[in-house]
Amino acid sequence: MACGSRSDILWLFCHALAYGWVLRVARREEWDWFQWVAHRHILACRSPANALHESNVTGLKVILPSVGQTGTTSMTDALRELGLRTYHNEDLATMAKMVLKDGVTPILWANTVSRCRMDALALEPLTDMLPLALSVSPWAKVLLTWRDFDPWQRSAITAGIGRDQWMGHVKSLLRSATRVLPWVQLVDHWTGIFSNLQYDGAPPARPPELFSFLHKTLFFSNWQSNIWERGTYKVFGQEEAYLAHIDEIRRITPPGRLLEVDIRTATWREIEEFLGLPPTKG
Repeated sequence: MACGSRSDILWLFCHALAYGWVLRVARREEWDWFQWVAHRHILACRSPANALHESNVTGLKVILPSVGQTGTTSMTDALRELGLRTYHNEDLATMAKMVLKDGVTPILWANTVSRCRMDALALEPLTDMLPLALSVSPWAKVLLTWRDFDPWQRSAITAGIGRDQWMGHVKSLLRSATRVLPWVQLVDHWTGIFSNLQYDGAPPARPPELFSFLHKTLFFSNWQSNIWERGTYKVFGQEEAYLAHIDEIRRITPPGRLLEVDIRTATWREIEEFLGLPPTKG
C-alpha cells in the first residue's frame, strides 16, 4: 500500500519519517554551514582546465580601478557583452576571495586571477589595489569611469539600500532553512552542482540561472580585508580624496593603456577600438 493512501494522518507520519531519515543522513556528514562554505572557497577555480592557466602574471585585458557608482557595474556588463570573462566585486567575493584578502602578495593575486581565467575585473571597493594589479598584468588596459563629485556622492549615499535590504532578507531565509535541514549541502552532495560552479569559478550570467543565483546568494561573504579604511570607503564623502584617486589612476597607468569613460556618453565602438576588438555592437 502506498504511503499516504489511507489517511492524512498516515501521510503526515510518512513525511515525518522521511524528514527524520534525510536529517539523519545529513547530520552524519557533520556539515557546519560556515565551515562548509569556507571549504567551498578553497575550491575556487580549481578545475583541471583552470589549473592549466595558473601563472605568476595575469592575462587580464581590462582593469576597472574606479570607485563604485561611477558606472563600474554598467561597464562590467558591457565587457561581458563583448565576450570578456568579467568579474565585479560580488563575483570576486563569491568565486575568488584570495583576490580580496588583506596583504595578498602579487604572486598569489596573479595565481588566482590567472587560474580563474579573468579577462577583466573591477577593483572596487579595494581600488587601492591598482599598483599591484598593474605590476602583474603586463597586457591590461585601464578603463577609468568617472562622474562629477556631487552626483557621485548622492548616488553613493542612496545606492543599493533597497536592493541590499531585499537581498539580506532572502539570504537570511535561505540560511535559516539550513538550520532545519542542510538542504544546500545535501543538494551539492547528491548532484555536485554548487561545487562544480565553484570549481569553474565563472561569474554568474546576467540574469543568473536558478542555481547560479542561489550559489551567489549563499556563498557571497564579507571581504577579508580592512575595507572600511581603504579604497571606496576611504574617499567616501571627500571631494579631495575622490579627485586624488582619479589623478592617481592617470599617473600610474602606463602611457597608451588608459581610457577615461563617461558612462553616459561612451559608445561601443570607442570601447572596442581601445581594446583592439572587432566592431560587433555598431
